[in-house]
Amino acid sequence: MNLKTKLAATFLMIGSASMAQAGTYAVEGIFAEPMVMGNSTVFNGTFDWDFGQSDTANISGLNLVGMMNSSMAVPSSTPNLTLTNYFSTETTISSGIVTASVFLNSSTDVYLNGGYDPTVETVAGMPFSTKGFAPNPNPENAFFKFSFDTTGGMISDTGLTTMMQYGDCTPQSLMSSGSLCMTGFGDVTGTMTMTNPNTGMEMTMDAGDGSMSGYAQSLSISEVSAVPVPAAAWLFGGALVSLFGANRRKNVLPA
Repeated sequence: MNLKTKLAATFLMIGSASMAQAGTYAVEGIFAEPMVMGNSTVFNGTFDWDFGQSDTANISGLNLVGMMNSSMAVPSSTPNLTLTNYFSTETTISSGIVTASVFLNSSTDVYLNGGYDPTVETVAGMPFSTKGFAPNPNPENAFFKFSFDTTGGMISDTGLTTMMQYGDCTPQSLMSSGSLCMTGFGDVTGTMTMTNPNTGMEMTMDAGDGSMSGYAQSLSISEVSAVPVPAAAWLFGGALVSLFGANRRKNVLPA
């Protein structure tokens, strides 16, 4: 094998190894809630993704966890919610878009009708629907749902806020004794006018369909750690040294 052939083979092997990068990503989802006068519900967490594995393996190993605070919570008296219950069966992949959810309880039941989709909740006699109501008794569950794009060998959050949702039916949220949960989902659907209680001035703000007219405001994803060199790359590096070492010895030996 000549030197040119060895170089080509080595670069091919290293290139194949570098495609199998795994990493941990930070995710922040913010839901604006104009009825709380500028306060937001925020989720901050992490998840794992390995482009070198199959989709099924990635779903199983997503390890999505995080902290979420509702806009109505009082930080000095109630801690943020720790969401650690990730169910791979609740994660889907379609055309490179991964959609995943994480829960407070070890259950996916959050709302009155079962499940955790606030857009299907209806309660007779209430002035609004599609908001999210807790069952009775209330299991006091909460969740965060988001999506990310894995196409092109990278993770992107571009344009995926529409698919974000959150629900908080715990006592620290909207009403500890009521059935209406804190919810936020989807895009802006219109505007609403509120009077600032401190200044008395009217404010016109964007509004959505959540229980506090909340909507998905922003989603940001960034890599926080990566496997710098896959184990296979070290093996290929050793092969590279051996190849060039053998070639050099061949060149210096007398005829």
